Amino acid sequence: MNLLRRHPIALALIALVLLSALVPLPPLVDAANGAAPADVDLVRPTLYTLLAPVSNVLDALTFLSRERATAFLVTWVAALALWGLLQRGSLRRRLVSAALGPLAVILLGVGAVLLPRPVPRLVPADSTLTVIDYHAHTALSHDGRRGWTIADLAAWHAAQGFGASYVTDHNVVFDGGVDTLIRLLPGVEWSVYDQHIVALGTMAPIDRAVYGRDTRAMLGLFAALHRQGAIGLASLSEYWRQHWGDLDALRRTTCWSWARATITGGAR
Repeated sequence: MNLLRRHPIALALIALVLLSALVPLPPLVDAANGAAPADVDLVRPTLYTLLAPVSNVLDALTFLSRERATAFLVTWVAALALWGLLQRGSLRRRLVSAALGPLAVILLGVGAVLLPRPVPRLVPADSTLTVIDYHAHTALSHDGRRGWTIADLAAWHAAQGFGASYVTDHNVVFDGGVDTLIRLLPGVEWSVYDQHIVALGTMAPIDRAVYGRDTRAMLGLFAALHRQGAIGLASLSEYWRQHWGDLDALRRTTCWSWARATITGGAR
């Protein structure tokens, strides 16, 4: 009982981890039907599994937007500082407790950004299948990793089991022609009228001002891409910013994108 009284949070987390093992979730889910795919598996390195509690938290932090990551850090720093100040003991001990918690959270955030760590790898069940990422950035994008080159992007994808990837930097058309570890495909992410339109395939640069007047003009971009032989995807469902009155037109015209990877058969 004394141990439970001294470490309630740690013991509660251990109990939750053990409880979650009784109803495990599939490591991969098909975005179309919510079921586990039969043609690919997620293989975790041994070190990743051993560090799973830390790895999972770092992975979650990595995928947060800058605003959400900042909110996460501020909330937890403030909460842990307050929790430390409310502990029993001398003022010095409470101040130390109030400093250690926030410091741990800040170090966790730094580790999520800077520390290399093992990552799971996608492994198709059939060697004729190719795993493709259709939304990837280099340092040319504001939300790309700083200093991230085409070669870095290719190496990162190869390490995680991808056989090909579209390069879709913001408003910068990638036309291919680069010799890398995997096949890099042409693409771009157009920012038009508060929408992010991922275009896949070979295309010419566009005048974004033509498509930025209103929702109808923005939807014309999909037709323009189609005429060039490219595919347009609305990569983020930001309809609430400009398009509340045009949701029906938006649904009829656009193809919404919820997953970041797909698996295709046939020769590369």
